[in-house]
Amino acid sequence: MESNKLSDKLLRVDRTVYIYRNGEGDAFQEVNINVIPFETLKEIVPPDKDDPLLYDGYDLTIDQLNKINAYLLEKIEPDFNSYSYILVFGGIYNWDNDNDGKRYT
Repeated sequence: MESNKLSDKLLRVDRTVYIYRNGEGDAFQEVNINVIPFETLKEIVPPDKDDPLLYDGYDLTIDQLNKINAYLLEKIEPDFNSYSYILVFGGIYNWDNDNDGKRYT
């Protein structure tokens, strides 16, 4: 019997910094930061009380971006006059066998 829990479909969580041009709605660049351990990211970007897994988007400060850059081979060039930097976590799920109309919780 298959589970109806959404968490059972979770394959992995991708951690990304989205870079937005100020005044525009869509990210023009995404930088994968999966090389940074989750516990380290929680120290760099303390989660809100109701978001312990950092799933809400977080606006990064220059200090936070510099700490993230310390782990990256290809650095993000900070330019806060032109760009905004948002930390985003996104779940990657396995939906392969979901043609049966089940709901997930």
